[in-house]
Amino acid sequence: SLSSNSVFSINEDRSHNLWIGTDGNGLSQIDLKSKKFEIYNSDNGISDNMMSAVFVESKKILWIGTLNNGLNILNRETGDIKMYSDKLTGDNKLIDDHIHAILKDSRGKIWVGTNKGVNIYYPETKKMMNLQDYFKGDVKITSRVNSIIETKNKNIWVGTENGAYYLDFQYHDARGFFNKPNESNSLSSNHVYSILEDSDGDIWITTVTGLNRLNLLPFSVQRFLYDPKNNNSPRSNSIYCAIQDKQGLIWLATSCGLNTY
Repeated sequence: SLSSNSVFSINEDRSHNLWIGTDGNGLSQIDLKSKKFEIYNSDNGISDNMMSAVFVESKKILWIGTLNNGLNILNRETGDIKMYSDKLTGDNKLIDDHIHAILKDSRGKIWVGTNKGVNIYYPETKKMMNLQDYFKGDVKITSRVNSIIETKNKNIWVGTENGAYYLDFQYHDARGFFNKPNESNSLSSNHVYSILEDSDGDIWITTVTGLNRLNLLPFSVQRFLYDPKNNNSPRSNSIYCAIQDKQGLIWLATSCGLNTY
């Protein structure tokens, strides 16, 4: 059975295993075919049992982000663990030990979202780099990162507790998008939970105060807020996640249930 009923993260790999990170009781692996369970926790040498982000890179390599004690790269064949932490130095140093998001981009780089910004892992050198050392512009991502996605044009969006950021690799350029009081053509809130690129290339940004659909060219922001008089509005302004299904429907996870658009 699950190691805990309190769940932080869920990830399915290509072999149809479900990986469930829990709040204090480690990581549960469920084989969806055989229904067998396997538990990974501090008994395996992992730095923390509160597992807030999981990324399955291959059958062999598992990335485990913990809530309070850094990042672990587990080799499931050998049991070896590579640790990255703000307590370490040199190539193993993170900017912060509170991990909330992990993404592997199309270039093979691993993005790690923390409470204080983003680290980028370069597999060819096995080094961690601070995002701010790559994007030299005025935009600084130094707050908690809740979401990282890669778009079809191979650029990156980062959702934080202080706005959403668009990172253009071709020009090493970064742009921030924020709530501007009394300006409707801005985000409904700076506290971003998740970001989705839909099949049309539009960006959907979920926040603590509503849903935003953003178009870069020409720039526009359309807000979707809870309205008790409108049955088509979100069930709540607290919208934690958005995904698009194969039929093109946008599903929203809110504090008061599910919505579709």
